[in-house]
Amino acid sequence: MAPSNFVNKSPRLISIDMVRGLVMVFMALDHCRDFFYVGNSVNPLDPNQSNTLLYLTRWITHTCAPSFVFLAGISIFFQKERQNNNLVWKLFSRGLWLIFLEVTLINFSWTFHGLFQNVFLQIIWALGAGFICMSMLHKLPPRIALILGISIITLQSNLNGIKLNGEGVLGVIWSFAYEMVYFKTQGGCNISVPYPFLPWLGILLAGFGCGPYFNSTFSPEKRQKGFLLIAILLAISFAIIRSFNGYGNPSQWHGIPGSKEFFYTFFDVEKYPPSMLYCMATLSFLAIFLWLSEKSLLPIKSVLLTFGRVPLFFYFFHLPLIHGSSMLCFHLVKVLKLAPASEHPGFELPGLYIAWILVLLTLLPFCRWFEGLKARNRGAWWTAYS
Repeated sequence: MAPSNFVNKSPRLISIDMVRGLVMVFMALDHCRDFFYVGNSVNPLDPNQSNTLLYLTRWITHTCAPSFVFLAGISIFFQKERQNNNLVWKLFSRGLWLIFLEVTLINFSWTFHGLFQNVFLQIIWALGAGFICMSMLHKLPPRIALILGISIITLQSNLNGIKLNGEGVLGVIWSFAYEMVYFKTQGGCNISVPYPFLPWLGILLAGFGCGPYFNSTFSPEKRQKGFLLIAILLAISFAIIRSFNGYGNPSQWHGIPGSKEFFYTFFDVEKYPPSMLYCMATLSFLAIFLWLSEKSLLPIKSVLLTFGRVPLFFYFFHLPLIHGSSMLCFHLVKVLKLAPASEHPGFELPGLYIAWILVLLTLLPFCRWFEGLKARNRGAWWTAYS
């Protein structure tokens, strides 16, 4: 997650922490859906399988990963501006730390199986790989970084034709960078890379390049207008490009305009790896979130700030909490015979939302404790890795 080794009081930085906390709340909802929803094997974006509330529940959580990565890029810019000594090593070591957590404790939290049997390289891995790259790229002028990031985001579709299928050293490297390939090591470990790092590096660079926009030289009013303008421009650009049903996303929309099938498929943009249109749509929502935070229109501000200031702590503990509580819950349902034994364990959407709220309420006191601990130990080396 985005590094947050200081408690900030600047309004512009509070805004970033608040938005980070908001997308973490959405992330917890998505992961609760993975474990608690009765139809978690159903594609929530398929018009033949889904309904409106389930579709919106899944779609809003699309904003989480790109928001995390973009805000992490801004955080790297802040560290550079503070003339942080030895930033190369700090970014490199954080990247290694995130990748280590992904392949060990986070993978275990997802499966509760032995380590290194099935390794899923997801957003924490992609962010870690991005940090390692930024340890070499952070000296780029922000404008150049922004241009490079936008170029990766907009031109990546041209790479779809490169299929190496994970064969050979170059094929393995390409599968980690862009091509989603599932392969097995000689030791029998199954590795899948749903989050190849190159597209996410583009978002990280774009966030870094936008860092100067959060300098004190920009007034809150200018930032508010800027966020709203960016959101509108991204949304309009998305609609225009998507209407051509071609470049920017591997899958096309279909159905009669105005129909359920049309709307569901029009906004069904590819996340694995993130397409250009996916980035445009989700980052337009991020701009709206930032606009709302700057205008102090987000609810439960103190809760969002707490979650946003301890991102890795939240991420690390919310997964085993959700996974473990879902197993316990469904075991009790079975033992108490509250549902037929033949039914697939899980809740409908109202139960899913209740579970989500309970998870957040459970995490809140622990996150507040850790937030205070970091504040009391500001500057300690370990805060940069938590």
